[in-house]
Amino acid sequence: MNDFETQLGDAQATGWLPAKHRVRRLQRDVNPYCTGDELAPHSPVFFGRTQIHHRICQKLRSPSPQSVSLLGERRIGKSSLLNQIYQALACEDKLLVVKASLHGLSLKSPADFFAALHQAICQGLQLPLQENITDFADFKQFIHTQAQHYRFVIMLDEFEQLSSNHLFNADFFAHLRTLAYESKYCLGYLTASRQPLKTLCVDGGIEESSFWNIFTSYEMGLLSHSAATQLIHHPCHFSLGTDFKPDSQALLKRIGKHPALLQIALFEIWIDLKTQSPSNWKHIRRQLRDYFEQLWEVRSDAEKTVLLHILSKQTPTDKSTLEDLQLRGLVDENGQFFAEFFAEWLEQKKPKSLYEDGEQAEKKVNSVKKIYNSIRSIILDLRKDWKGSSKTQKDDEK
Repeated sequence: MNDFETQLGDAQATGWLPAKHRVRRLQRDVNPYCTGDELAPHSPVFFGRTQIHHRICQKLRSPSPQSVSLLGERRIGKSSLLNQIYQALACEDKLLVVKASLHGLSLKSPADFFAALHQAICQGLQLPLQENITDFADFKQFIHTQAQHYRFVIMLDEFEQLSSNHLFNADFFAHLRTLAYESKYCLGYLTASRQPLKTLCVDGGIEESSFWNIFTSYEMGLLSHSAATQLIHHPCHFSLGTDFKPDSQALLKRIGKHPALLQIALFEIWIDLKTQSPSNWKHIRRQLRDYFEQLWEVRSDAEKTVLLHILSKQTPTDKSTLEDLQLRGLVDENGQFFAEFFAEWLEQKKPKSLYEDGEQAEKKVNSVKKIYNSIRSIILDLRKDWKGSSKTQKDDEK
């Protein structure tokens, strides 16, 4: 099994269609909203991201493709955007795009990685696979030869899976960096991850490779108001008819402009509209709990502090962390939670969280006290022994 998918660009191929053309592909009376997997290329329910899409494509279309790191929270739409970019590059002549999701990667070593990548490139360029390349030096020579005629973009989704794997060491990432850093290879990367590449490299013990410092980073946060409104109304209109109108005001207030959470809610609301039933907001809220839990658990202490300040209607003093949370889509441009349902969930979560934190702190204090008392007892015993020994010595001298 090859872990890579390839696409060789052709100037005559269809690139990425505008939203007004994609949405016309919807089928009548078929629920258009997607609640699970990433959105496929040309998805009729992919809206917005125009600016970041354009900027990334411009960098990847360079004569020597530049490397880009796409950052964002889980389910914010990174993989869906990668799929749209993949489609957009289909009409870029002689640009070979190699795409891989690293979740569940079957490759077990750098040699496996380069062998699979070599095989994928040969298939994409329709070259005979004369021998299986596993050594980086041979792979580098192979790319240099092909770069006389082609350009390359390697898309690596869920990059954490690779950087955290101890089988892929600093030398491996230094080799990857060489291919993108030296223009003669005409190769660039597009990675997607939750954490910045520098953080991943440090956490993975591969910071000396300097792999991260050749990338331009872009953050994915919430949709724009316009894109969120289009997602709410256009698919419903094309699949049900213009008489069916979701309550966009209630959706934006309760769910916010989060693309995946809107899809989950709209999937249910579409059914309610079709059957002329009232919207079951309690059911929708329950479906979002697991995501809210995961969103909270991966937060740093500084981020949790800011979020709790917002919850208690206090002004956060840590402006840098607040800006990070806004970029990541947990807090909107007005400094409020991205969704009313998240605020309600956190309000219920807070007493338990604070209790657990207090309980853990109390255990730590008690543990420190025990250690202190033990050390103090030992010191007192040593002092007694020393005094006794000193007195005996003086008596013997007399």
